[in-house]
Amino acid sequence: MKKLLVFAFVMILLAIGGLIVNYIETTQGFPFTNNATFFYGCFMISLSLVFIFSDYI
Repeated sequence: MKKLLVFAFVMILLAIGGLIVNYIETTQGFPFTNNATFFYGCFMISLSLVFIFSDYI
């Protein structure tokens, strides 16, 4: 149950991060693709770390 809550929280953060990047792209008018993939890479790394350490939290 705790893992499910942590997973849901991280997915919400991922969605918010995607929305922020998309908003910056549309308002600033320059491609943000490299930074967006970098952000998503960080999110996926943190997600996997959360799953690894969720037993110890």
